[in-house]
Amino acid sequence: MLVKSLAACLGIGMVGNALGVPKVISAFLALILEGQHILYILYVVLGLGILANLFMTPFAMVASLSGPVAQVVSNLELSLWPPLLALYHSCFLIFLPYEIPVWLVLFGFGMISMKNFVILSALNVFMFLLFFGVVMVPYWTLLGLF
Repeated sequence: MLVKSLAACLGIGMVGNALGVPKVISAFLALILEGQHILYILYVVLGLGILANLFMTPFAMVASLSGPVAQVVSNLELSLWPPLLALYHSCFLIFLPYEIPVWLVLFGFGMISMKNFVILSALNVFMFLLFFGVVMVPYWTLLGLF
C-alpha cells in the first residue's frame, strides 16, 4: 500500500512536469530572483514550497518543483544546496490537517479542533521562518554551502 501511495504522489509531480508547469515556474522565478540576495531567494523558495504544499502532497511538490528551482539557481550561478534544502523544509510547513496523516487522524477523531490546529500550524510556520533566517542560514554559511 505504501508503494502505491508513493507512486501516486510522485505521479502527480510527473504529470505536472509533462504539462509544462516547471517551465512556467522557472520563468516566473527567474524574473523574481534575478539579482537578489541569497536570503531573499531562500525565503521565496520557502514561500513557493508552502504555497505548493497546499495543493500537492510533499512528494509531488518535491518531484515537480526541485527541477525548476535547481535550474533557476544554477542560472544565477549559486549553490544548489541551500534552495533545495529550503524546498525540502517547506514540506513540513503545513496549514491544514490533511497534509500529514498523523494530524489528519487526530483531527478526524476530534482530538484537536480546526481552530487549535490552525493556531498551532501558524505558530509553527512563524517560528520556523524565524529559526530559518537566524540559525539555519548562518549555519549553512559556516558549513560553506553558499
